[in-house]
Amino acid sequence: MKHNTEAPIVIIGAGLSGLASARYLKKAGLHVLVLESNTRVGGRVYTDYVQDFTIDAGGQFIASFYTHTLDLIHDLNLEEDLVHIPGIAAVLRSGNLYKMWPDLRVIFTGLISAWSKLLLIKPMFDTLVHWNRLDIHDLQNASSLDTSSVAVYTSRFLNDEILEYIFQPALSGIFYWEPEYISLAMLLLMMKVAVGIRLMTLKHGMGQLPKAMAEGLEIQFGAEVTQVFPDDSGNYLLQYKQDNKTLEILARGVVCSIPANLVPGIFPHLTDKQCSFFQAIKYSENAISVIGINNRHLVDVYGLLFPRREAKHLAIAAVQSAKNPEQLPAGQELLVLYPNGSSGSRLIHQSDDRIVKILKQELQLAGSTYQFGNDEIFQRVYRWPQALPIYEVGYFQRLNDFYRGDIESVNLVFSGDYLGGPFIEGAISSGYRAAIRLLTRLI
Repeated sequence: MKHNTEAPIVIIGAGLSGLASARYLKKAGLHVLVLESNTRVGGRVYTDYVQDFTIDAGGQFIASFYTHTLDLIHDLNLEEDLVHIPGIAAVLRSGNLYKMWPDLRVIFTGLISAWSKLLLIKPMFDTLVHWNRLDIHDLQNASSLDTSSVAVYTSRFLNDEILEYIFQPALSGIFYWEPEYISLAMLLLMMKVAVGIRLMTLKHGMGQLPKAMAEGLEIQFGAEVTQVFPDDSGNYLLQYKQDNKTLEILARGVVCSIPANLVPGIFPHLTDKQCSFFQAIKYSENAISVIGINNRHLVDVYGLLFPRREAKHLAIAAVQSAKNPEQLPAGQELLVLYPNGSSGSRLIHQSDDRIVKILKQELQLAGSTYQFGNDEIFQRVYRWPQALPIYEVGYFQRLNDFYRGDIESVNLVFSGDYLGGPFIEGAISSGYRAAIRLLTRLI
């Protein structure tokens, strides 16, 4: 059914979730306008270009369980640009790197003891028992498992070695989280999707995806929404700043696709319950360091994980040649260094030189292969004050409240990775779901 109205549907934010909503609603025949405060699309999916290097400074990969994302890539004719990531992952312990993934090396690794390997049967069994509740597209289904943190669960049923050399490096390296506050429900979800997982990227960088999604959409850049008010007719009046002017637009419906902690500031009419929901959502912070190197001599390890027992600040080092060497000049290398969850929020306020120096020092713990001296070409730091939502204990319970309809009102809906999962698929799927909810209400 096509809808023709004078007042458009306004999408606040041109990140992946906002773009997904905009595409869905436009396809349904609605007039859609996207307001984006930045000068580009994509939000935390951003590809930068320095000299002849292609740098993914935000989202890094597409996983095989990203069903909506892969369908979208098909629709956008980007399938030929999908590149399999052949590199493997390794964990550092006492100066040695133990290759762990993507095959069954965890069974034979010397990283953890034989007893610890036997204990890992417990979380594997729990994942199987709750398999049907662990739905990556309906996270709230796992709310009954949202009973304790990963650290408490590990202390009760496993051991400290598993916590420090299996769970903590993965949580901190991928999501910038620490196991002391992350929900067990998220751990079990990640264990389910890890079965048979394959990683991919896009030939010309992950920024290809939002750029392709934005084609054909009406987007106003540099448009910072400051206030949104409902009127008596069910429409919404949006005030926004653009080119040093304060402008207004009337919208028939609104999809808000900005970080959750920014929501209460632009919607003064929200109830205390609604405000409490958004204010309770916290984000990890991070400052990613990128180093170009005039020598490609590194090994086939794509991701080096640094447990907090081994490094105070560094969580992971990603080696670009083991991910997609086509994004590099011949014979040259790119390293991407990520602080861990606790250090990211501190380092983000330091100078670029200070951040790079700290992370480079700890990179040397991986051995002489990762000491490049005078071969360094350039360095860059990318700051993300809202890197990823923190799925702490109680988070899944709050998602239950949201999807019961307790938070949204009338023709105002919300989307983002804080509702769909802390990854690209979560942003896109939440955008679709928000568009469907709004479309249903408009009809």
